[in-house]
Amino acid sequence: MVPAEMWYRNKQNVAHLCVFGVTAYTHISSDLHLLKLGPRATQLTLIGYFGAGSYKLLDQETDSMYSERNVCFEEVTANLTKRPQWVE
Repeated sequence: MVPAEMWYRNKQNVAHLCVFGVTAYTHISSDLHLLKLGPRATQLTLIGYFGAGSYKLLDQETDSMYSERNVCFEEVTANLTKRPQWVE
């Protein structure tokens, strides 16, 4: 039993939570589109939640962290194929 269940006396709904390490796609802003037929999204990895409604994402190619709201998840496979440099 978690503290929220004891306080509100009912089971909390966790259906909106995603698995950490799942592949996430976020929109690239139109200012950064270099080509008309270029990519419209970038592939990132979910590493946590940031505030209300935002996700903390990691770009494994550049080891950069982002905070984004509009994200699509691919919850079939986890994407932690290599260990990030900041985790040691």
